[in-house]
Amino acid sequence: MSMTGQAIIRISPAFFDHYRVKRPIVSRDERGHAVKGESLRARVLLKTLRTVFRKNQNILSSLEKCRFSWEDPGVPAEGEVVNVEPRFHFKLLSQQGKNKKGELWYSQGIYGKNAKYGGDRINDRLTPESMKTGVSKKHSLRYGDTDPVVPLYRKTTQHKFTVDPHLLNDYIGHFHPKVTDIAIECTPEAVKIKSYRCELGIEPVGSHRTMHSEFTIASSDFASYSIQRNVQVAFNIKEMKTAVNYAADLSMLISASFDEPGKAIVFSVEVPDMIIADFAVVTHLEDPVPTQMTSNTETSIETRSGYR
Repeated sequence: MSMTGQAIIRISPAFFDHYRVKRPIVSRDERGHAVKGESLRARVLLKTLRTVFRKNQNILSSLEKCRFSWEDPGVPAEGEVVNVEPRFHFKLLSQQGKNKKGELWYSQGIYGKNAKYGGDRINDRLTPESMKTGVSKKHSLRYGDTDPVVPLYRKTTQHKFTVDPHLLNDYIGHFHPKVTDIAIECTPEAVKIKSYRCELGIEPVGSHRTMHSEFTIASSDFASYSIQRNVQVAFNIKEMKTAVNYAADLSMLISASFDEPGKAIVFSVEVPDMIIADFAVVTHLEDPVPTQMTSNTETSIETRSGYR
């Protein structure tokens, strides 16, 4: 089953070395005076950003800074001609090699100077400054307007726990590669992370069924643990891994807030006074994972307790 979700990452101005936002002109009043908005909103395709970073894999390991800027033409006055295109620029600065200035143009889902060719326009330029600073890659992407970000979830829930993301990775990394959904069963004493055998898509051979994996983590292994009653929710493992890996990359704890099957489970990562990242994943309306196995010939269960 394809699961849906929502990710919202809030970054404080204190996170940046330099931060300045000019309120955009969103409309004009009857006298033609500018009416400014409270924030600048931009929509850029995720596929576009992924392409940019994929093309810059060779400098990411030595990346030092990333500079962002916007060109927002706003709403022109009557008779005013504006030649500024709405564009989102970002420059990657790396202490490696020579200066390389690149511009990536986006048009109707095709990258390149001309849509029918679909290629990137890259200009190499070596300057005295670049000899000192290394690689500088600038990318320019056209962006569109979007609605204000509204969370489709809530974090005030009955159940919540906080844990080291490396602990979760130690367990979920053992699931079969074809597992798409997993379930977590929580009791006041422990959490069981279980695969759903029917999601494996592998036909049983003879009288043997596909292995069902189950891992147990004691409540004492969590940084905080508040489970009001026995509960089990199932969701997409790939979307959970995204949140867990994000927390691991930041070397921060990850929290999970949830209520019952059918409602979103929210994985949260916080860097104090800097970043709040929420990853909401929709859970199955009904519990698809059996809480106990009825026959030893159908599955084998692997159980582990504690974090080694």
